[in-house]
Amino acid sequence: MNHDLTHPAPPRPFSALRDALMHALAVAEEAVSHLQVAMPDTVTLTEHAGTYSVSLCFHPMPERVAEFAAAYDGVPVVRVPNQRRDGWSFTEATAVVRGVQVRAWALTEDEAKGPADGETAVAR
Repeated sequence: MNHDLTHPAPPRPFSALRDALMHALAVAEEAVSHLQVAMPDTVTLTEHAGTYSVSLCFHPMPERVAEFAAAYDGVPVVRVPNQRRDGWSFTEATAVVRGVQVRAWALTEDEAKGPADGETAVAR
C-alpha cells in the first residue's frame, strides 16, 4: 500500500464515512457468518483515508484462518515471521469482500504447527 504524504486524500464528508463504516460492518458480519466452528477472538475495523478494512483475529488457532480462506475461494494462507517477537509467526489470509479488505490472522509460536506450514513465508 502506498501513502502519498505530500498530497493526502481529501477528507470525505461525514455521511460518506458513515456509509463506508456501515458497509464494512456488514462485510464483517458476512465474513463471520461463513465460519462453521469457532468465532474470532476479536473483530477490528480500521479506517485509513476514508476506506475501512476488517481484521479477524483467531489467536492462537491458525486452522481457523484456513477455514476463512476456504470460504473465500481458497485465498492463499501464508505464514509470516513476526518482526517484533522472535520465535512467533502470523498465519494469515486476506480476501476482498464486496470491496472491503478482510484479513484473518493468528499469532502462534513457531514450534506450533498449523495448516499453513510449508506455505509461502513473507517478511513482515
